[in-house]
Amino acid sequence: EGFVRAYTTEIMRCPDGKYIAYSGQMLYTLKEDGSILSSIECPGASFRSGVVLKNGTVFITYFAEESPESYLCKVDGKSGILSEAVLIPENSGLICEEEGNLLILDDATVYTFDIASQKAEKILEMNVYNIFPHRVYEMKTVGDAIHMLSWDGGNGGAPVKLEILTPKTEEQLAQELEEIERNPEKAKYDEDGKRIITLYDPYGMCTEMLVEDFNLNNDKYTVVVESGNYNYETVLVGQNSPDLMITLMGYQVEDFQNSGYLEDLMPFIEQSEILSMEELQEGIVKCFTFDGGLYALPQYASVETLMCLESQVDGKSGWTVDEFLTWLEEHPDAKGEMGLSKGTILQYCLSGNLEQYVNFEKGVADFENQDFRNMLDKINALNCDTNYYSYFISGECETTGTHLFSSYVSRVRLIAERELIFDEKLVNMGFPSKSGEPRMLINCTLNISILSRSTCKEGAFAFIEHYLTYDYEARAHEPQYERVLWTLKSRWVKECENSEVYSVPMGVDENGVITTIDFPITEEQEELLQSMLANAQPRTYALQMILDMIAEEAQTYFQSQKELASACTMIPGRVNIW
Repeated sequence: EGFVRAYTTEIMRCPDGKYIAYSGQMLYTLKEDGSILSSIECPGASFRSGVVLKNGTVFITYFAEESPESYLCKVDGKSGILSEAVLIPENSGLICEEEGNLLILDDATVYTFDIASQKAEKILEMNVYNIFPHRVYEMKTVGDAIHMLSWDGGNGGAPVKLEILTPKTEEQLAQELEEIERNPEKAKYDEDGKRIITLYDPYGMCTEMLVEDFNLNNDKYTVVVESGNYNYETVLVGQNSPDLMITLMGYQVEDFQNSGYLEDLMPFIEQSEILSMEELQEGIVKCFTFDGGLYALPQYASVETLMCLESQVDGKSGWTVDEFLTWLEEHPDAKGEMGLSKGTILQYCLSGNLEQYVNFEKGVADFENQDFRNMLDKINALNCDTNYYSYFISGECETTGTHLFSSYVSRVRLIAERELIFDEKLVNMGFPSKSGEPRMLINCTLNISILSRSTCKEGAFAFIEHYLTYDYEARAHEPQYERVLWTLKSRWVKECENSEVYSVPMGVDENGVITTIDFPITEEQEELLQSMLANAQPRTYALQMILDMIAEEAQTYFQSQKELASACTMIPGRVNIW
């Protein structure tokens, strides 16, 4: 009857011989011969899961629009009309029947749902079993057990796993807790006898497939992820400190190392058969090297810098602060990817030039001198955007006028795309400095460290080895992962050798299809990014703290809340105390 697979996610047979078929957006009631009896559009974002109970009642769940809320409806088998929606646990996906009631799986928990009272009760926490709910595609009850089928939907060669889980009574849980109190060491091992390693990932940004792959393939250790935006300090000093920690900002690592929370990775690397110091990008290593020790490593890095079209900088390859501000005066039409507010321009001027005003060794700052006042005065006189307006570079962007590319460059592709779109070579100008030499900063996120309180540092380092070497095969053809500036030199070289041509989006045709242009990556572009990484300086904790203080006080002058002299008096006071 004209149906194709794209129209349906699931087809369920009802006891009266009819069928209920649904996709993300539509639900159909079909007669036995397959003809359509009724259809209804999803009242929310998308249908998620349906079930036919033994008594013939049909239920379906759907996600709300632009929120994690989930709803449950009864489906009238004759008309296809949905009953009034009932709110169920957020992000609820799969449902199945359990003794006349429902079993519901959300992001991390299995609930029983009493249809009559509309109450949900937790019966299983998925993280205890080291199962990733987003990979569970089928769920049924078999006696007292819950059977789940799971696989990696993005990987055609992924194995299918059958998970058999048995919910535990409160009495059983109490007995286990009592056993753990008698034998605390038992809590450190999973049911297969593997040592449990805990990873604190505050925002849940560590790739789940990476952790799952490690747990499937490592015979000695199992990694359990703890997430939630808690205070770092609370986690670090808590009674049950994790073994590993992910930090989002590179400069946080310096602060934690100064407090003695982190373990030096160098002794582990020296003993490793997988990693070596020679294999790591030197520019990234220096970001996390303090007092001769290495205290964190990211999977990849990006370089913060300013770039311009060659024709718009008169053959220069760097600038002083005065030259940079004069360039902005002479190009009032300049557009910046990060906006060109006065505060943003001040950040650029200081990012490569802060040592002119701060003596870090002596801990003394001078922001009342005439040079600093002249800089603030000149920035304030600029006719620039004060609304932090920013724009995105794409094949459809306006290529006329003056452009300041204030980018976090983490892949060669970004440089090549811009040179293709603007049909001109890019010049790395860097942040302005006293000497006029380009200054750049290294920005690292998702930095992994071993905590000094870890009781199994060898197992923690085994995961770091996996973290740095894991091959994202399922993402091999995603543009954002092409030519990433990996921490491992071999990964960088491998991608440069294996990938020579890329596609850049250049618009949408009349049929709504995205049009692309293939383009090559040149050796010159690769060398430019490598040179930027080699010469960039770490964005240190001290640098970030001082820039934030200066920006806060300078803003009072830019917004006419204070006179120039008053603002310049407040800045050194705050910085010197800090």
